[in-house]
Amino acid sequence: MQSWTVCILGATLLAATTAAAAQPATSPPAAQPAPQASPQPSPSDAEMNSCLCQEQNVARLNDDVRNQSRTYDDTRRNFQALDNQVLSSRSQVNVNNPGDVDAFKRLLDQRDAAADTLAGNATRSYADAVTHYNQAVAAYNSSCAGKSFDSDRLAQLRRTLSCPKP
Repeated sequence: MQSWTVCILGATLLAATTAAAAQPATSPPAAQPAPQASPQPSPSDAEMNSCLCQEQNVARLNDDVRNQSRTYDDTRRNFQALDNQVLSSRSQVNVNNPGDVDAFKRLLDQRDAAADTLAGNATRSYADAVTHYNQAVAAYNSSCAGKSFDSDRLAQLRRTLSCPKP
């Protein structure tokens, strides 16, 4: 970023010197400002800190999504295992044996509880984590993506970064 500023400044000085040399010796140089390219203003430390904190938040939320995905997958596998056990056990239950019937009812209760957990808390938690992650990514993209940051300054700011609690 600094090299562009030097190039633009050098080109401006060269253009001004050349224009002054082209004027006749009897008349003073014209008092016109030299045309300057409009470089993008460099982001402030506050803007860079904000983007670094948003980046940190996106990474944290990505970890949350991965954890919720693992929890959801574990819950789904648990339900599927119990459901398969119900399917395979059903034909082997002796309806004349109260012990077999009670054991099968307990298995059904376990399977139903696992289905409720999968359909309720596991799915809701995973969906909430994905929603929060997507919102954070959209916020980061709208305020930080495409900006040019000085990598040395970013490294300095990262060392002392203090972000608000999410």
